[in-house]
Amino acid sequence: AGGVGKTSMISVEALAICTGRPLLGEEVHEQAKVWVMNLEDPLEEMQRRFIAAMQHHNVKRDEVEGRLFLDAGRDFQAKFVTQTRDGVVINDALIGYMRERIVAEGIGVVIIDPWVGAIDINENDNTAMNKAVAAVRQIADETGASIVLVHHIRKGNGDEATIDSVRGAGSLIGAARAARVINKVSEEDMMRLGVQGEDARGIFRVDDGKANLAPPAAVAAYRKMTGVQIGNGEWVGVAEVFKMPDLFDGVTARDTMRVQQAVGRAAQDDDPCRQSVQARNWVGNTVGAVLGIDTQDKVGKGRVAAMVRKWIETDVLRVEITEDRAKGREVQIVVVGKWITGDEAGL
Repeated sequence: AGGVGKTSMISVEALAICTGRPLLGEEVHEQAKVWVMNLEDPLEEMQRRFIAAMQHHNVKRDEVEGRLFLDAGRDFQAKFVTQTRDGVVINDALIGYMRERIVAEGIGVVIIDPWVGAIDINENDNTAMNKAVAAVRQIADETGASIVLVHHIRKGNGDEATIDSVRGAGSLIGAARAARVINKVSEEDMMRLGVQGEDARGIFRVDDGKANLAPPAAVAAYRKMTGVQIGNGEWVGVAEVFKMPDLFDGVTARDTMRVQQAVGRAAQDDDPCRQSVQARNWVGNTVGAVLGIDTQDKVGKGRVAAMVRKWIETDVLRVEITEDRAKGREVQIVVVGKWITGDEAGL
């Protein structure tokens, strides 16, 4: 979706590939020259974005000089295909120009942002989209360059985007070697995961959208937009690595055993801990009391809730269904799963 941070992320990735440095924490497998074609913004906006990114990530001018090529949509028109009454017309002149420039400059990666700016067709027309993608593939095949297409999603009524949210014909995704999906993460969701205050703002998540030719990432990558003031006094957003906090920082195996003991006592006292956050005897309140975490605080409650979910996933705690006789219905309670041993707890 717009305004999440994808263009800033792509800019930093371009700098990483140019320099061979892992600016976003990911290994650069092959250093290469990069050509960024931004078909929306003026050149001055692109320059501001790259200046801010270079400043924030400590990239020097001589690291990218002769290796980074920028073209802006206000000055550079690039339509691979145009749909007319007579059918879809391929822009052979553009294909030839790009092929020659990539070869002459030794460019390894081309980024086109956004893809919709490079086509003049009905996005839902698979035949037209196939021809557009074929034009790009031709350039890649003939030059050996990797081509990145930055594309938008359909409006999702607040739902998280998936690969199926991509706007237009499905043939675009079918033709892609790899695809990533970007979602903004709300401050509320980040606080539920234990991220505090200001740190919870401007975070977005990058997921593998398909894994037909490469294994999916073991975990999603998180990025954060941070404000950087450049020399002319303007503030520009720059993407940086965001590492999720360790939910169990400072929590030992002995602490986990103490949590299990408290949950076990509650069950023995015929007042078992409940899974529901709304319940009076929510298991998180027991966890918080043992670990000294205030579950009345929004951040503390979020951290404890995330810990409980992880413990349930790993069978440290276990959910069971029992009957609430007072209310005449079944409820989900939390009991001890696989006990922490004395050796694990260092006893």
